[in-house]
Amino acid sequence: MKLTTNSVAIIIDPNNDDITNLSSVIRENFDLLNIHTATSSAQAMEIINQLDSLDWIFFDSNLTEPNCFDFINSIKDKECMKSSKTILLSSDSNQELLLQAAASGVHEFLLKPYSANTIIAKVRKLAFGQQQRQSKRISLLEAFDVTIRFGPQEYRGSIVDLSLGGCMVKSSVFNQGGGFIYDKAKIALPIDENFIVEAELIRLERDLANEGSSIFAAFIFQPLKLELKNKFSNFLANLSKPKD
Repeated sequence: MKLTTNSVAIIIDPNNDDITNLSSVIRENFDLLNIHTATSSAQAMEIINQLDSLDWIFFDSNLTEPNCFDFINSIKDKECMKSSKTILLSSDSNQELLLQAAASGVHEFLLKPYSANTIIAKVRKLAFGQQQRQSKRISLLEAFDVTIRFGPQEYRGSIVDLSLGGCMVKSSVFNQGGGFIYDKAKIALPIDENFIVEAELIRLERDLANEGSSIFAAFIFQPLKLELKNKFSNFLANLSKPKD
């Protein structure tokens, strides 16, 4: 999705000051002129029902009647929502909130208070697809375990898919410390005893097949030094084959 002067956005937030600040940043940096605003779910619904297309939805977690996720779920099948990007705004980053956001198909998360640079970076990632890992994903021929560390807290998980750019891990719920969106982690891969990659958590999803007792966590890797990158590439080549 590209941002143009014809793109349509709506900002839904009970706080008028937050609406003003966010709309100003978007207008000034993306030349996006068609910005609707609402302070409640009901008011937003009235606006959305009159739109033929809607490209961007920024909505606050404190919406009520209906709450923010019931609201998003109630409009996601509308014709104008076919290519919409949704961004949750919140002063809270607890894991339950983020998992609810993932289950509702929310594309991004902005933690309040946010800077203009943070807003710009998040929108650009969605607009130009920069958040997607560019490396080929790998179909694993065999599962293997990894260790994920958020500071002193350690979790065990198994790799679901893997590339030079990042990975998806199935793990128990991160509930002992760390494990929020955009938290930094160190992931120990079974390449050798000391092979640890630095990563950033970018997405959480409930494992519905396991009744929510486990999660899927997506990470992007920080750039590797050439020697480690070559070793990683050889590991991937021996481990698996590219997906079609």
